[in-house]
Amino acid sequence: TPLMSWPWSPSDLRLLQRHPEEPAAQANCHRVALNISFQELGWERWIVYPPSFIFHYCHGGCGL
Repeated sequence: TPLMSWPWSPSDLRLLQRHPEEPAAQANCHRVALNISFQELGWERWIVYPPSFIFHYCHGGCGL
């Protein structure tokens, strides 16, 4: 079975990026929720349902 390749990476999504002058809300490691909309990505013709999903990722410094 071939691996599925994604046409984007999390660093490419504008939704994950903040302006450099905007301070980070938290410096310590924490879970961040990001709503991924298939319509915004232009995928609504081949992903019919669900129209979006919530992606969680870790952000911030880790004390380990």
